[in-house]
Amino acid sequence: MHLLFVQPADPVSILEKKLIAGESVPPELLARKSILLFDPAIEQTILNQIQSGFQAAGIDAVLHYPIDMPLSNTDVNVEFVKYLNGRDIRFIIFLRKAGNQYEFIFAPFNRSDSWFDAETPAWKISGSDLNETLLSIRRNSLASQKKKNFLINEVPETELHLNPVIGNHNEFYAIDLRVDKLAIIKAGDVKTDQQLEDFFKANYPLAYTFFDAGSNEREIRNKGYLYLLELIHCRGLSAMKLLGYDTSVPAHTLSSISFENGSLQIRTLPATATIYKFYFKHLENGNIYLGQRWDASEDWMQALVNQISGLKAELKIK
Repeated sequence: MHLLFVQPADPVSILEKKLIAGESVPPELLARKSILLFDPAIEQTILNQIQSGFQAAGIDAVLHYPIDMPLSNTDVNVEFVKYLNGRDIRFIIFLRKAGNQYEFIFAPFNRSDSWFDAETPAWKISGSDLNETLLSIRRNSLASQKKKNFLINEVPETELHLNPVIGNHNEFYAIDLRVDKLAIIKAGDVKTDQQLEDFFKANYPLAYTFFDAGSNEREIRNKGYLYLLELIHCRGLSAMKLLGYDTSVPAHTLSSISFENGSLQIRTLPATATIYKFYFKHLENGNIYLGQRWDASEDWMQALVNQISGLKAELKIK
């Protein structure tokens, strides 16, 4: 599964199209492990309350993890699925909050990087009163099946160290692109793909080729391409952590370079802002090339401008 360049702010909407939401509790929910993927805006005290409700119901949510991170990038998703299968997690629970409404979706995980098969039945339940909603989850769950999960942690795990970078983390540009061809996998969206093609035609004087959405990286490598344009899309600090930057010092804001009208600017973004960050990946060894300075943006086209402009400046290409 290769993710779209332009994802909606809520990545769950991509996957929801595969689900048929109903009122039936999924079989084996009270016998197998689950993971809770939550809206990062939801406070920890609320998550603790939810875990207590799950514990009473017999729902073994072994890990709570921010909803935007697994779908931030194709390589991240691959590592995430490996984790789920390694822990034998069989259910994915989505938790979102819109206004005063809490919404839960319980869906069986298909153990692949697509997460769900087409038309997978899912249980959807929502309410404005969290206590009442959790009580409904408990009543419906216990009424539908026998509880088999008894050793449920009062405090769920919250740390998951995904490492999507199999090669070296390089904070400089892929200068070999002066001679090596660049592969670009299309988004699968007509408007976005046209914008991409127009941009590269006007701004990238080196060799490149577009491949259809969903193209396999190994097949691209077999056709002679060494470099792939990559994208990560999630909160800024989370993106830095996933890409291997040092995030040991807490930060509320992040500085990012931006090429605007041919001029280099410094922008300051909240660390929790959802950003786009482009970079290059070497398809043979997995090395990633991020550029000399952080150049993410809240706008995907500006993020692309930043990365390509930085590369051209490094290669002294006008």
